[in-house]
Amino acid sequence: MKKLLLFIAIIAIFILYVMIKSFFQFRAEEQKADVFKPYLDQYLNFIFDTKLIENPYLNGKLLTLDIKNKRIDDLTFPMLNETVKADSPEKVKTLVLIEWYTVKEGEYFDERTGRKTGNALRSCANISVIDMAIKAKIYQRTFYGNEPLKTFHGEGDFTSMQPIFEIVDFIHSLPRK
Repeated sequence: MKKLLLFIAIIAIFILYVMIKSFFQFRAEEQKADVFKPYLDQYLNFIFDTKLIENPYLNGKLLTLDIKNKRIDDLTFPMLNETVKADSPEKVKTLVLIEWYTVKEGEYFDERTGRKTGNALRSCANISVIDMAIKAKIYQRTFYGNEPLKTFHGEGDFTSMQPIFEIVDFIHSLPRK
């Protein structure tokens, strides 16, 4: 019995350690993003032409922006490698503008009564890659989250996961200019 309690205590301490570490890492990422706040209007209102190319690239370091909420994208930016993520406004040479949205793909109904209980929503994101040096949007693409559940036994809408990892993987795959 003592071994079981010791094992549970060790697991609890480990979980607490992971939670505390995650909290401080999240806070550190928030602080990194804070240096860009005075420049957000400049980034969000950056005037550019459209010169789409087939093979996008990264020019210098980048910043991902949630254009709907007018802020640094808190879903993708913390997940980017330090090799691509700008750590100061002076290093931002590429912007990745992200427009998050959902698309209704179906409806859910109570099997017994036939009453509608909610909508099946798919998360999506339109991204635009902006090369600030040439003041041009060089690439645009839509990313789709997983399909929503076919059946949902609850009240309200169900939204699929956002395509965060796909966007981050795409950014990491871009060649440097």
